[in-house]
Amino acid sequence: MSDEHRVDHIGMSVADIGQSAEWYGRYFGFEEARRFDKPDLGLKGATLQLGDAWMELLQPYQPAGRAGQGGEDHDTPASVLGITGLVHLAVGVSDLPAMYERMKRDGVAMVTGLVESKFFFCKDPDGILIEVKQKK
Repeated sequence: MSDEHRVDHIGMSVADIGQSAEWYGRYFGFEEARRFDKPDLGLKGATLQLGDAWMELLQPYQPAGRAGQGGEDHDTPASVLGITGLVHLAVGVSDLPAMYERMKRDGVAMVTGLVESKFFFCKDPDGILIEVKQKK
């Protein structure tokens, strides 16, 4: 394993930075590090931190649709960064059953029940699939 490379952060486009930052903070403990505005890219954003992990939330001025939808070509930075979504994000938690019950009670969109007491899937406020796993 090389120390030369590592994943720096993940980025996802969202409809509302404030709502998404609050959601990821409430359920998984992400802390907002900073907000920024990039008019040249047609978006504003926020960076969130959880331990050594970083996530960048991007809110496009003019959303280009969701990932996987047909239509226009997405070949400029503004149009690529304007696409909402990714396949899924996995987050490890220390007490999976408690998190499952909490999110269910709060009305989070649940996709599955507890699977083999190891994980479950839910959706964030933008409908992005989140895998919640039991930390090892």
